[in-house]
Amino acid sequence: MSKVRHRNIINLCAICKGEKGRLILVHEHVEGKKLSDVMGELSWESRKKIAIGIAKALHYLHGSCSPTGIVGNVSPHNVMVVEGKDETHIKLIPPWITFPDINKRLVSSAYVAPETKETKELTDSSDMYGFGLILIELVTGKTPVDAEIGLHENLVYWARYCYSDCHFETWVDPLLKVHALKNLNEIVEIMNLALQCTARDPATRPYAWEVVKTLESIRRSVRKDCLLLDVSSYSTDKCNTECEGMSNILLK
Repeated sequence: MSKVRHRNIINLCAICKGEKGRLILVHEHVEGKKLSDVMGELSWESRKKIAIGIAKALHYLHGSCSPTGIVGNVSPHNVMVVEGKDETHIKLIPPWITFPDINKRLVSSAYVAPETKETKELTDSSDMYGFGLILIELVTGKTPVDAEIGLHENLVYWARYCYSDCHFETWVDPLLKVHALKNLNEIVEIMNLALQCTARDPATRPYAWEVVKTLESIRRSVRKDCLLLDVSSYSTDKCNTECEGMSNILLK
């Protein structure tokens, strides 16, 4: 794992033995804050960049580095965000580390896939489940312990219910509503991707490379739409005035 080199991964530098034989993981130092602490302060553009950064880290670990690796607990608590740059760094915990403290935290974590809690086995698919939960949080602003989940078993079940049966305004993060009204398709596509990543059957979850491809495609399509709008905009003051007048009529 010491050979892992990726801009979005916080590498594991050492494993030390502390008091009572307790093992301590030492990661390289990265300036920033936990995603869980800054989620509510982020714009939609920042959230998208962070999602793509995490997906790229998983893609590298799952298929590009040798030997391949697994994060184990993909959660906002293990993701560091560099302020002002929206750079994402995720902590690496090698899957072969098995000791009581880590196992206990994994089993109790809401971001660990259901099958992992039963079998105690970490896989690429279990990483994707945690990533899907992060996507749900980035879109909805809700956390696994949010009281609004109500009678639903967990955040995933709540998200599936809202996505299929409720208007998007009931589940999108209130801080994103202005953007959502302008780019509804983008929000819906990313929520759909999140639900694919958190599928109950691990075999149906997308691979990390597919997630990166989908997120990049969504981002490119939005940029293309913005470019088309710029090209088709009226360039004279008279036309702009006419457009404003039409907008006022439509809003009444």
